[in-house]
Amino acid sequence: MDPSDIVFLVFAFVSSILVLIPLPWHLQSWNVGTCLLVIYIAMGCLIRAVDRIVWANNVNYVIPVWCDITTRVIVGLSVGIPAAALCLTRRIYIILGDPWSCSKPGGKRKALVTDLCIGLGCPILSVVFYYIVQGHRYNVFRDYGCTPAAANTLASYFLLWMWPPIIGLVTFVYSGLMIRLFIIRRKQTEESINSNPVLTMHRYIRFVALGVAQAILTLPPSIWVIVENVRCECLIPWVSWSNIKWGFSAVWRFDEVIEVLPPSMRHTQNFTDWLLVISGLTFFLFFGFAEEARATYTGALGTLAKWLNIDFHASSGRPEKTAISFKPGSKHDSVDSSSTDLDFSSPDLENQPDRNLTRSPFREGSWLDREGSIKSSRRVESPTVVMVSITQSMVVDP
Repeated sequence: MDPSDIVFLVFAFVSSILVLIPLPWHLQSWNVGTCLLVIYIAMGCLIRAVDRIVWANNVNYVIPVWCDITTRVIVGLSVGIPAAALCLTRRIYIILGDPWSCSKPGGKRKALVTDLCIGLGCPILSVVFYYIVQGHRYNVFRDYGCTPAAANTLASYFLLWMWPPIIGLVTFVYSGLMIRLFIIRRKQTEESINSNPVLTMHRYIRFVALGVAQAILTLPPSIWVIVENVRCECLIPWVSWSNIKWGFSAVWRFDEVIEVLPPSMRHTQNFTDWLLVISGLTFFLFFGFAEEARATYTGALGTLAKWLNIDFHASSGRPEKTAISFKPGSKHDSVDSSSTDLDFSSPDLENQPDRNLTRSPFREGSWLDREGSIKSSRRVESPTVVMVSITQSMVVDP
């Protein structure tokens, strides 16, 4: 295996994992475009990595069902990724124009159905169009694996290859409109963002940047692919349906890619594979270090530390606090480690005689007796639970 292929495999597997990390938060917020984008990129990176491993230095006829499925998935991803980015930018633009659009009766369902029609409908439709121009079962290239087998006819340009640049162009337009709206009506836009319960200014900036980045990663490369297909001088006329489908069950295997494909076509294949990796890493850079992602990391580390019976707070170098809750006047105090820290002060205790009490160094007005229980000089009839936090490192003399 070539060293460049090894580098691609490492980045492809890493990208397929990293892009899935922010997915739980986006699922909770019902962000259809972002969720579809994450799933599409992870699937694409995984498929291309597996293909390069299985067909490294060979063109053997193995796992044909895998190729039948993945070639159609790749066709759908070529349209699905820009369509998901379009759903994202379109949804943010609508929120800026009408912050409470999803709060109207049926608004959330309408937005969900519209995004699913764009994000899922366009890829499914592209797979249907692919079957119309599919010349044979699939291709197998040495070191690359399975690739779709669309015939290079004029119909392929209109049914298959023109949709990514068109969708990318529409995404560019929506991104430009969002930026223009923010510049012209900055104050109104900020109010719209602040009034939305899900969208914040930081998330808005990340979504706009992600939409622009995906449009850049879609529009120029898709135009380049079309140009290269035209320049290869292998355009065949559409004669009839039976002519295109003649020998449909055949699997074309190319053992020597260097002799079969011109250098420009090999570069195109490598470039489209790396675009998936770059898209995954770009998404992780935008959302993998956000505040909600950091909270997810902290929760995951806490769960892992609890499972391993490790003191997570102690390992982080911070003094651990134990929150003690009690009801004044009750016979026994109760400990609640999940409660929050609140101030506790009893100014009347300052004037009380010392009845074997020791002042707590944690909070002014807090007192501990020799047995470590909290004392109060006056009876509180309110059932309100008072919380006190004391450090575990405090030592009370016996």
